[in-house]
Amino acid sequence: FIVNSVNYENGHKLQWSKHDLKDLKERCNEQSWEQGLHVPEKGKTFAGEVREETVAWSKDTYQLLKQAEQGKVKSYVQDIALAVLDCKETATSRETFIRLMNE
Repeated sequence: FIVNSVNYENGHKLQWSKHDLKDLKERCNEQSWEQGLHVPEKGKTFAGEVREETVAWSKDTYQLLKQAEQGKVKSYVQDIALAVLDCKETATSRETFIRLMNE
């Protein structure tokens, strides 16, 4: 679904809660399944494979993360992401994960 959130007659913006948007997404996904269409899953590519490449919501953030990946710039976001992935592999509990992240 594509929703034009600004009324073309008076310029007022459509106000929806997170719950309303979640409900709309669920209905859209249900209709897609019923019609045999693909429903994307978070963390996976459109083909359904686990996403491993860099992903960002904005072009600027994406470009910065790609440069950090290549060693051209330093990014605390990338450092934290790598630390989380590393600790997630070895931690067996929430407490262990927090301890490893603090080290």
